[in-house]
Amino acid sequence: MYGELMFDGGSHQSTRLAVKPNATCAFILRMEGEETSSFFALPSWVTNNQAEATALALGLECAAKRGCKELFVQGDSVFVLNTMKGLYHLKNAGLKPIFAAAKSSAVGMRVLYLFVPREFNTKADALCHKARLLPNSEIFIPQFLDK
Repeated sequence: MYGELMFDGGSHQSTRLAVKPNATCAFILRMEGEETSSFFALPSWVTNNQAEATALALGLECAAKRGCKELFVQGDSVFVLNTMKGLYHLKNAGLKPIFAAAKSSAVGMRVLYLFVPREFNTKADALCHKARLLPNSEIFIPQFLDK
Protein backbone atom coordinates (compact mmCIF):
# COMPACT_ATOMS: atom_id res chain seq x y z
CA MET A 1 0.00 0.00 0.00
CA TYR A 2 1.23 3.48 -0.94
CA GLY A 3 0.72 6.62 1.13
CA GLU A 4 1.57 10.30 1.32
CA LEU A 5 2.23 12.06 4.62
CA MET A 6 2.45 15.79 5.30
CA PHE A 7 3.42 16.95 8.78
CA ASP A 8 4.03 20.15 10.70
CA GLY A 9 4.61 21.26 14.26
CA GLY A 10 5.45 24.40 16.11
CA SER A 11 6.14 25.92 19.47
CA HIS A 12 4.97 29.45 20.07
CA GLN A 13 6.84 30.34 23.25
CA SER A 14 5.34 33.21 25.17
CA THR A 15 6.24 34.98 28.38
CA ARG A 16 2.57 35.51 29.16
CA LEU A 17 0.51 32.92 31.05
CA ALA A 18 -0.81 30.66 28.29
CA VAL A 19 -4.57 30.31 28.06
CA LYS A 20 -4.25 28.34 24.82
CA PRO A 21 -1.67 25.68 23.93
CA ASN A 22 1.77 26.99 23.00
CA ALA A 23 2.94 23.89 21.13
CA THR A 24 1.03 22.02 18.44
CA CYS A 25 1.53 19.36 15.81
CA ALA A 26 -0.46 17.92 12.92
CA PHE A 27 -0.28 15.43 10.10
CA ILE A 28 -2.27 14.53 7.01
CA LEU A 29 -2.08 10.98 5.66
CA ARG A 30 -3.44 9.96 2.26
CA MET A 31 -3.72 6.26 1.46
CA GLU A 32 -5.74 4.60 -1.26
CA GLY A 33 -7.82 7.70 -1.94
CA GLU A 34 -8.66 8.22 1.72
CA GLU A 35 -7.39 11.18 3.75
CA THR A 36 -6.87 11.12 7.51
CA SER A 37 -5.80 14.21 9.40
CA SER A 38 -5.06 14.77 13.06
CA PHE A 39 -3.93 17.74 15.09
CA PHE A 40 -2.80 17.95 18.70
CA ALA A 41 -2.12 20.50 21.40
CA LEU A 42 1.13 19.67 23.18
CA PRO A 43 2.51 20.73 26.58
CA SER A 44 3.95 24.24 26.81
CA TRP A 45 7.49 22.95 27.49
CA VAL A 46 7.69 21.29 24.04
CA THR A 47 10.25 22.86 21.71
CA ASN A 48 9.72 23.55 18.02
CA ASN A 49 11.89 20.56 17.01
CA GLN A 50 10.03 18.29 19.44
CA ALA A 51 6.68 19.42 17.99
CA GLU A 52 7.84 18.83 14.40
CA ALA A 53 9.30 15.41 15.25
CA THR A 54 6.16 14.44 17.20
CA ALA A 55 4.00 15.24 14.18
CA LEU A 56 6.15 12.99 12.02
CA ALA A 57 6.24 10.18 14.61
CA LEU A 58 2.44 10.21 14.99
CA GLY A 59 1.95 10.29 11.22
CA LEU A 60 4.34 7.38 10.67
CA GLU A 61 2.59 5.42 13.43
CA CYS A 62 -0.77 6.00 11.74
CA ALA A 63 0.62 4.89 8.36
CA ALA A 64 2.14 1.75 9.88
CA LYS A 65 -1.13 0.82 11.61
CA ARG A 66 -2.93 1.15 8.27
CA GLY A 67 -0.48 -1.23 6.60
CA CYS A 68 1.48 1.25 4.51
CA LYS A 69 4.50 -0.24 2.71
CA GLU A 70 5.65 2.80 0.70
CA LEU A 71 5.36 6.33 2.04
CA PHE A 72 6.17 9.72 0.58
CA VAL A 73 6.77 12.17 3.46
CA GLN A 74 6.75 15.95 3.07
CA GLY A 75 7.62 18.48 5.73
CA ASP A 76 9.13 21.91 6.19
CA SER A 77 11.64 20.95 8.90
CA VAL A 78 15.10 20.38 7.44
CA PHE A 79 16.28 19.21 10.86
CA VAL A 80 13.60 16.52 11.26
CA LEU A 81 13.88 15.25 7.70
CA ASN A 82 17.69 15.13 7.69
CA THR A 83 17.70 13.39 11.07
CA MET A 84 15.37 10.70 9.70
CA LYS A 85 17.63 10.33 6.65
CA GLY A 86 20.61 9.82 8.96
CA LEU A 87 22.33 13.01 7.81
CA TYR A 88 22.16 14.69 11.24
CA HIS A 89 23.32 13.20 14.54
CA LEU A 90 21.03 13.69 17.54
CA LYS A 91 22.56 15.21 20.66
CA ASN A 92 19.42 16.43 22.45
CA ALA A 93 18.16 13.81 24.92
CA GLY A 94 14.61 15.16 24.67
CA LEU A 95 14.49 14.36 20.95
CA LYS A 96 15.94 10.84 21.07
CA PRO A 97 12.76 9.00 22.19
CA ILE A 98 10.67 10.86 19.60
CA PHE A 99 12.97 9.89 16.74
CA ALA A 100 13.22 6.34 18.11
CA ALA A 101 9.41 6.09 17.92
CA ALA A 102 9.39 7.55 14.41
CA LYS A 103 12.09 5.16 13.19
CA SER A 104 10.36 2.20 14.83
CA SER A 105 7.10 3.00 13.02
CA ALA A 106 8.97 3.30 9.71
CA VAL A 107 10.45 -0.22 9.96
CA GLY A 108 9.15 -2.33 7.09
CA MET A 109 8.21 0.72 5.04
CA ARG A 110 10.07 2.22 2.12
CA VAL A 111 10.04 5.92 3.00
CA LEU A 112 11.08 8.88 0.87
CA TYR A 113 11.56 12.13 2.81
CA LEU A 114 11.22 15.43 0.96
CA PHE A 115 11.68 18.96 2.24
CA VAL A 116 9.02 21.41 1.07
CA PRO A 117 9.13 25.15 1.79
CA ARG A 118 6.64 26.36 4.38
CA GLU A 119 4.43 27.99 1.75
CA PHE A 120 3.83 24.52 0.22
CA ASN A 121 2.99 22.91 3.56
CA THR A 122 -0.05 25.06 4.22
CA LYS A 123 -2.59 22.28 4.92
CA ALA A 124 -0.57 20.79 7.78
CA ASP A 125 0.32 24.29 9.02
CA ALA A 126 -3.38 25.24 9.08
CA LEU A 127 -4.12 22.20 11.24
CA CYS A 128 -1.42 23.31 13.70
CA HIS A 129 -3.13 26.69 13.95
CA LYS A 130 -6.45 24.92 14.52
CA ALA A 131 -4.86 22.97 17.39
CA ARG A 132 -3.95 26.25 19.08
CA LEU A 133 -7.68 26.84 19.52
CA LEU A 134 -8.02 23.73 21.68
CA PRO A 135 -8.38 24.31 25.44
CA ASN A 136 -5.43 23.43 27.67
CA SER A 137 -7.55 20.59 29.06
CA GLU A 138 -7.10 18.77 25.73
CA ILE A 139 -3.29 18.75 25.76
CA PHE A 140 -1.95 15.45 24.44
CA ILE A 141 1.26 13.85 25.72
CA PRO A 142 2.43 10.88 23.62
CA GLN A 143 4.35 8.17 25.53
CA PHE A 144 7.57 9.01 23.70
CA LEU A 145 7.43 12.71 24.59
CA ASP A 146 9.55 13.21 27.67
CA LYS A 147 10.24 16.43 29.55
